[in-house]
Amino acid sequence: MAVSGPIARCVSDLKISLAAMAAPDPRDSWYVGMSLSGPEYPKRAAMTLAPDEMPVDDTICAAILEAAEKLKDAGWTVDEVEYRPCCTSRVEFGPSLTLDGFSLRPLSLECQVS
Repeated sequence: MAVSGPIARCVSDLKISLAAMAAPDPRDSWYVGMSLSGPEYPKRAAMTLAPDEMPVDDTICAAILEAAEKLKDAGWTVDEVEYRPCCTSRVEFGPSLTLDGFSLRPLSLECQVS
């Protein structure tokens, strides 16, 4: 299985793993030194309960609202937004093999730019 980053069971383990992976190695000609932390940024998230006015099961809505509350408790601003798709025509998907494994990729996509 090809993976493009560390795998862990918790965020603190990911932090340790990423730091180890990002350490300089004289054998790595692709190495670029850079900080693994950045400046503080506003923590904002957008959510929608009924994308494109589709019917959504109550358990899904409850889970989304619960996640939004957890984000708010962690100091995030969560805004409920109306989902308006940019694509007005049908999207055809086809199989594609990537380094990460099998995935579906758009074969054709016609979007209306507003």
